[in-house]
Amino acid sequence: MTRRSSLPMRLARTRGAGCVGLLLLAGCHSGTRPPSTRLQCADAASTPLAVAVGARSNSAVPVLPDATAALLRDTAWAGQKVTFIRVDGEPEMTFTDTFRSQAGNEQARHDDFTAFLQQLQTAFATKTRAKISEADPLAALSEAARATPPGGNLVLLDSGLQTMPPLRFQDGDGALLEAEPDEIVTDLKQQKALPDLHGRSVVLAGLGNTADPQLALNTRQRNNLVAIWRAIAKASGARCVEVLDDPAGRRSVAGLPAVSVVQIAAPPTPQPCGETQFSERNNVGFLPDQADFRDEAAARTTIQALADVMRHGRQTVELIGATASVGSAQGRRDLSRRRAEAVRDVLVDLGITADRITTRGVGTDWAGYVPDLGPDGALLPGPAAENRKVIARLSCPRG
Repeated sequence: MTRRSSLPMRLARTRGAGCVGLLLLAGCHSGTRPPSTRLQCADAASTPLAVAVGARSNSAVPVLPDATAALLRDTAWAGQKVTFIRVDGEPEMTFTDTFRSQAGNEQARHDDFTAFLQQLQTAFATKTRAKISEADPLAALSEAARATPPGGNLVLLDSGLQTMPPLRFQDGDGALLEAEPDEIVTDLKQQKALPDLHGRSVVLAGLGNTADPQLALNTRQRNNLVAIWRAIAKASGARCVEVLDDPAGRRSVAGLPAVSVVQIAAPPTPQPCGETQFSERNNVGFLPDQADFRDEAAARTTIQALADVMRHGRQTVELIGATASVGSAQGRRDLSRRRAEAVRDVLVDLGITADRITTRGVGTDWAGYVPDLGPDGALLPGPAAENRKVIARLSCPRG
């Protein structure tokens, strides 16, 4: 089938005619899919499907992965409702229809189905384009759930960079990209902002796929973004959640409403003297409530840069641990001290003598603390992520 827009859907690949040419559409349809395109979570036996599509600025051109395109075809062939939701600042259901045919023979039914798929292709290209500024995938999931009863299937095809309350990734220079997924879920629960996905199967595709002027996410940021949306879907009652890693190009859909850019600051690197902050931004992150590195190899690579600076000078360094407002004040000081000591231990292992290193933990009692509790005392995930760090204060080299 000839593509009719710049939003390719991969719905059909028809060549020739008859049963063989229409195998991926309706001809010889057996209700099964090749293993390469089978989803583990969702199936189209007798359930409706809602697809929420983020065709907007700052996001890569949306393309349904093969597995979800196959799910859509199977859903339509089974006579189940197919719905499209536009993901922008005010998500809206823009298309819903069910394949029906009064054809008197199988070939005529195949022809009707091909026409229906072409209708879906056109709707995907024209009815999912953003109309309202910003992005609200959370609301889009709610719309999709309203369009699909429990037992149905939902697909979210979106970058996942929401810019509307209560999940503004642009705040705090992208601090939510470093936040703990469970803390984001807790915050959304307290605000009663989770969508009701109970009983639905949820497929997440395109997460982290951005386009200019939005900077690309690195692997760590993309992985945490995926973990955040997986946690949201599970906490919202999804029967199962599947993530499709389908990298896209950097081309966006032109001429659509603006979306706030999520600023992604370059990770700080050690200077000959002065202060450097180690955190999730430069891979020195810790497991929740522990002094164990989340990724020891990545943390060691970052700390190696500090060791190299010290090796070529005669500086001393003070390592100051800081935390978010979780637990008692004494517990926060103890945890932050142990995290500073974890960085010290790596420096010593890299050849920096212990007499050049001091450590202390300040918990939340330090000048750079960002208020991370809301008016009701609930933890704010973004600011909390900003507070979790180890600060390295290097003395200036002596002549």
